[in-house]
Amino acid sequence: MCELFLFQEKRLLQKIQEKRCSLQEMSKNLRSRLVTKRTFYKPVILFFFVFTVSSVYFSQDSLVKSIVHRVESGISLTRFDVFHTLDYSFSKQRFQAGAGIGYGIIRTYFQQRCFPKISAQGSYLLIKKPKFSFGPRISYNISWLRLNRSSKYFNNWNEVFGGLHFEVGKKWIFGSTLAAGYFSESYFSQLENSRSRASNWAYLINFSLIHEL
Repeated sequence: MCELFLFQEKRLLQKIQEKRCSLQEMSKNLRSRLVTKRTFYKPVILFFFVFTVSSVYFSQDSLVKSIVHRVESGISLTRFDVFHTLDYSFSKQRFQAGAGIGYGIIRTYFQQRCFPKISAQGSYLLIKKPKFSFGPRISYNISWLRLNRSSKYFNNWNEVFGGLHFEVGKKWIFGSTLAAGYFSESYFSQLENSRSRASNWAYLINFSLIHEL
């Protein structure tokens, strides 16, 4: 009778342990999914923040009349891919600001995996001539990629750059940016069964064709 009682107690403890492991696994998966969702919300919040601040700041008539609106198409070389980007930007006197979207050419077309990117940038022109301008620029990029088609998890990269930007032209303008910075990568670790982070230095080389509206 005592042996039967001990056996049943042992089975009960095993079941409790299995339930505990199962709950821990569910908790890890839930946390990883929440982190993934938050990374998707970041660019949307960033995009609306840039344009909300800009629209409020430039809402006065005297400011609106001096704003120059522009559209851009460019190629950006980073350590992750070669990106094609489409941007909207505006300039007032020596200040420039804008945001845009893009995709990684190599991974999207040659590896058949969509690699989107959202970016925002701002510049202050130390030199501003009718057909030439030059100054420092800061930019922020966020991008996502599913490394394996069978995986349900995305890697995402947050990049911050600082560098120099110059433009040549008047109505149709050629622009280029050379910058260095820092990136933070968020990925799902199979070993730890949770999301992990890594970081390193990054670079940005951009060439763009700009048209003033």
